[in-house]
Amino acid sequence: MLWTTGAFVGASVVTLYVVSPYLWANPLRFGDVPATLAHHLTICTSALSGADDPSGCAAAALRTDMFAITPPPVVLVLGLPRVGSVGYGALTRPGGSVRATPLRFGVVLVGRFMVPILAIMLVSSQYITAGGQVYFLYAPFSLLAVYGLHGVTAVSRWGSVRAGVYGLAGLGLGVVVFEMIRLHPY
Repeated sequence: MLWTTGAFVGASVVTLYVVSPYLWANPLRFGDVPATLAHHLTICTSALSGADDPSGCAAAALRTDMFAITPPPVVLVLGLPRVGSVGYGALTRPGGSVRATPLRFGVVLVGRFMVPILAIMLVSSQYITAGGQVYFLYAPFSLLAVYGLHGVTAVSRWGSVRAGVYGLAGLGLGVVVFEMIRLHPY
């Protein structure tokens, strides 16, 4: 397990370097990123109200209403409870997150989702404008929703309940696919 963890961390560091042009000239500048983001001046426009809000840029990025309207409802319904259940599982079973693969996977996903949010809040980054720069958070959150779907269907003993849950999830995602096709060039 130590080898796997080392390989994961090593691959993460290499991937971060490759996809971050800011680090190409000097990889040791990674520690400068929070300070740079905290002092980058920009004017933000609230996506909901349309008004310029230069003082509330960081708050606009993490507004719950923006997060509530952008992912599909089925992803929210399955993902949010899973964030809580993973947190509860990690707190009530110390060391269990290391031994149990599903819980370990959940802890990695919740960390991948929550750590950037906490970092943005910690440095009061003004570069983040109306949530557009935090779209990378939807990938781990969507995986948490899939993890939540698996959790809901795994505890059900009746095939009809499982079929209903899968059907509702499919219907919810089908609506998203329909809207994507309808709004195609945009």
